[in-house]
Amino acid sequence: MCGIAGAFDLGGGEAQGELSCRVVRMMETIRHRGPDGDGIWASGGSPGCVLGHRRLAIVELSNKGHQPMVDHSGRYALTFNGEIYNHVLLRKELEEKGAIFCGGSDTEVLVEAIRLYGIRRALDKVVGMFAFAVYDRECRKLILCRDRLGEKPIYYFIRDDVVYFASELKALLATGRLPFAVCREGIAEYLGRGYLSGESSILEGVVRVLPGQIVDVNMSGCVTSSLYWEMSRAYDAGVNEPFRGSFDEAIDGLESHLMRAVHGQMEADVPLGAFLSGGVDSALVVSLMQRQSTTRIKTFTIGFDEQLSDESAAAAAYAKHLGTDHTEFRLSAKEALDVIPKIPYILDEPMADSSIIPTYCVSRMAKQYVTVSLSADGGDEFFAGYNNYRIASRAWAACRILPGWSRRTCAQPLIDLLSKYSVSPGQNIHRTLRLLKLLSSSSSSQLFSSLTRIWPDEILLNHDNSKGSGGMEGSNSALDVIAGFQFYDSVKYLPGDILTKVDRASMSVSLESRAPLLDHRLIEFAWTLPKAIRLHKGVLKAPMRAVLYKHIPKKLVDRPKKGFSVPLSAWLRCELRDWFEDALHSNALDELGIDRRVAKRFWNEHLSGVRDHKAQLWALGSLINWYQCWSDRTVSKE
Repeated sequence: MCGIAGAFDLGGGEAQGELSCRVVRMMETIRHRGPDGDGIWASGGSPGCVLGHRRLAIVELSNKGHQPMVDHSGRYALTFNGEIYNHVLLRKELEEKGAIFCGGSDTEVLVEAIRLYGIRRALDKVVGMFAFAVYDRECRKLILCRDRLGEKPIYYFIRDDVVYFASELKALLATGRLPFAVCREGIAEYLGRGYLSGESSILEGVVRVLPGQIVDVNMSGCVTSSLYWEMSRAYDAGVNEPFRGSFDEAIDGLESHLMRAVHGQMEADVPLGAFLSGGVDSALVVSLMQRQSTTRIKTFTIGFDEQLSDESAAAAAYAKHLGTDHTEFRLSAKEALDVIPKIPYILDEPMADSSIIPTYCVSRMAKQYVTVSLSADGGDEFFAGYNNYRIASRAWAACRILPGWSRRTCAQPLIDLLSKYSVSPGQNIHRTLRLLKLLSSSSSSQLFSSLTRIWPDEILLNHDNSKGSGGMEGSNSALDVIAGFQFYDSVKYLPGDILTKVDRASMSVSLESRAPLLDHRLIEFAWTLPKAIRLHKGVLKAPMRAVLYKHIPKKLVDRPKKGFSVPLSAWLRCELRDWFEDALHSNALDELGIDRRVAKRFWNEHLSGVRDHKAQLWALGSLINWYQCWSDRTVSKE
């Protein structure tokens, strides 16, 4: 795992020495992603390209894994962040075609695959998580690529005929060429969802390379993009060619895919462990790791004093049964407060997921013992683990009793009337308003968006939110509603929130996090499973549970799901009260276009106990925290 940065001078007006100095400054801001070494490569000539790299050594610890790396023909220069899990098999294939290797790194395998196959064919062959940049000296163009699921990040912007790219936004700001200008649409999306997805970032002009995307920039400045892998194709293939075997046959197939994915991600030349919560997914990953290991797997978990959020006892029970070398860290409110000021710098972009706090703390603890830790991200999205799926499915079934036009005709006047309240309208009216909005949903995706929306539109002043949150892009209407909700989360929530959070939290302490449940071959298999198997006998995540029962007694597994969260509601009324009130009185509210009256109304309702607004208040406080951090750090402001 590493950090990457670079610049491509399209006009040839920038001296390569100055360009290299900028890339060095960019690399310094992401030292945490690669503390084991750094490298820089310059193309020479015009247009000029400079590639930078910060290294966290995981495979091939010698200098033979040094980057940026050039292929044997000298045509391609590569700076790479990530891991290619099938690099050993791919190396053998390339050697049969005449490739010669100097070391054992997966980076060398990738650059030689690009030389022999070209970018697209090479990407079709690799299994892994990655974000990388390639400079093609023959065609004189820069190519940016990201893995299929979006585990690893890469951003870019173009200013004065120079393309700058990096793993994190802070590196782009370090160029001195990117003004701190907040994207208004980004604020609206953030307050609605709690995260940002899609190509646009929170900063004007900065583009996020999408999961499964290739971006080409030629010397004329023409930017083209294409997808080499699409979730929608895998999703639709699950409809067109569903799994037709029995439940037991599906379990056998699932276990085979899981074993392969876990085995592939256990390769490392450094100490390796796993995050272990009280959930089904992490227990399953650790079970399969321990089954394939000759030594005790090191496992790590976070505990809380508040029982409603604490899953450490369940994690300890799993660890004891599996025989892992288990370490637990108990997180207090004071320690959470100590982390909060660091969050804006760790994340770069605002995010309303409070589990960034325990994720950062467990990563920091794990780093004391290991350099690589496996996680269980993706299990809920691809195997229907969220309670929201069942709730939304039932709500949509109820909504469809009446035609859409009649529901909207009846509900909209009442919505307009109740929305006029400018003072606290009370809990019953809040519930009524929410129900009416659900009834007025014109599609299942709109209903799901309504269920998961954080702040109402009224929080933003002078902003048109009529575009909404978007639908289920590429979805096939023939697939069942719950699968549609899974798709929505897999293309929005997973890359925008979960994977961003885990990448930034782990890499901020120089820890590599791997997610075997995101192996694209496993995901393509998961989409083929019909609802009768995914929700066998009405049980969420039934196939994953069935595999886990083979390794852990059922009585240890079947417990209510708590999630990896902090006791935020109580903390906001006590330990975090001053933090939010400082944010509430900040000038940032006006600068961001936030309606102070609406914010105060929600805060007073939460303090009084009339309603629990922890999600909304944390989202708003985090936005202000982020804005104050980066606006103070940035001199150039538009």
